[in-house]
Amino acid sequence: MKLIIILICLAGLRYIHLGRTVKRYNWFTSYAVAMQKYLQAIKQPWIITLLILLPLLIITLLIQLGLTHGIFYVIEFLFAVIAVWYCLWPISLSEQLETSIGKQKAANDQSASEMNDDEAVDPEEGDTRALTEAMLCHANNRTFAVIFWFAVLGPFGAVLYCCIAQLTKISSRPGEGLNAIARVAHTLEDLLDWLPARLAALGYVIAGDFSNGFKQWIHHFNGGLSSNQDLLISTGFGAMNINPEATGDEEEARQVLRLIDRSLIVWLVVIAIFTLGALIY
Repeated sequence: MKLIIILICLAGLRYIHLGRTVKRYNWFTSYAVAMQKYLQAIKQPWIITLLILLPLLIITLLIQLGLTHGIFYVIEFLFAVIAVWYCLWPISLSEQLETSIGKQKAANDQSASEMNDDEAVDPEEGDTRALTEAMLCHANNRTFAVIFWFAVLGPFGAVLYCCIAQLTKISSRPGEGLNAIARVAHTLEDLLDWLPARLAALGYVIAGDFSNGFKQWIHHFNGGLSSNQDLLISTGFGAMNINPEATGDEEEARQVLRLIDRSLIVWLVVIAIFTLGALIY
């Protein structure tokens, strides 16, 4: 059933535009800030973080456990679909890529128009390497990790990861009043990312150049919690035979996007194999 739920959610995010806006998480920012003000007498960041997360996680877990009986099978299925769909990042990487490239071109055109002819910038000078690196990491944060924790813990796992990821994001912003728990939120996210990041990177290896990618994967595998992004970027570059010292371009970014799509297919095939194995045995 989990494979069907994942496929429905991924298809819905790709082909249905209803609700596909990052503003749908704005309520969580208001909730976290309000809880932080209510708990400001507590001086322990770990306790504050847990108290912010616990109400949402307890509600999700109670609903999940309450729907496990056979009579609620359809409602349980719908609840899981809604939870996973909501926790997956609503903006696809392909949309983000095209939007970023469009903004970069517009900025380059504006800069060129403000210069004299002899000061014009080479159109190939614009570096999209940072965008390529971000996509390799965002694919894990926005998709792979959510799917992984859903596969392991059900809707509770997806909500757990999404809440911590959002808390990490908003606690890093200045002026939100949550900076005191930023380190705790980052640590929790890195902890939840450790295994999914390695599996996502292994997907890059299988979907790309296995030899070069696997060397990078092995080299970074035993890294600590802070090594997740380095592992994803280095393995992705190795699987694509990309020179990290060279300047990136649009075509490279699109090739990395295709690598991510292929690795997602690898993930789905693996989940399907485990699902069929569970049904057989």
